[in-house]
Amino acid sequence: MTNVERRDLGDAGRSYIRNHLTGINVFCSGLLQTLNSELGECFTLAPPGTPDARLVLFDEGALLPDNLLRKGAISLSGGGLLVPVISLIEQQVHLLKGTLIASAGSVCVVDDFNPRWSDLSPHLAPTAFGVGEEVYHLLTEDHSDDQFISAVCTGNALWHGVSAVCRDPIALGVVRETTAEVLMQCAKSALLITCTAFDGEGFVAWRRTSV
Repeated sequence: MTNVERRDLGDAGRSYIRNHLTGINVFCSGLLQTLNSELGECFTLAPPGTPDARLVLFDEGALLPDNLLRKGAISLSGGGLLVPVISLIEQQVHLLKGTLIASAGSVCVVDDFNPRWSDLSPHLAPTAFGVGEEVYHLLTEDHSDDQFISAVCTGNALWHGVSAVCRDPIALGVVRETTAEVLMQCAKSALLITCTAFDGEGFVAWRRTSV
């Protein structure tokens, strides 16, 4: 596991998350209201010694030294290299699950921006649910780390990836759908929001500090 430390981001982190949530969908609109109305702290995880100026280059990769060193590169038969991107997904999931477990009855919702619900519904992932044509994933403390990683990675489009732990649960029926009103209410109870950053290598987080 990559050695990282927590680093506060202040207003720069809040601005990044605000832009990340603006004009996307129902869930992000609800999270944006929470971000704008509740007290909270913004932070990220980064290798020790990372300069402050580097931490606010949210759209640039190579945050993790292992990616600069091309660790794990595989030589291809036709020439060239296949270089896997190392990320902080395990640390992100640890943060999400830890927050969820600390607040009994809370849920984690992952935004899956790309698919349409009508296209996906015949091939449902176990965690997927729909709100109109929007697709999300719903996780609880009973889901495994692998299920969390799968959902978060599925929802990460590099330019957009949002996961949040919320106090208000969501009840899903057999068809695994809910209403925009229910999802909006869930989003307004957010305790933790994480947004992909650093070209998918890491994330920026907001944690509620108001009671």
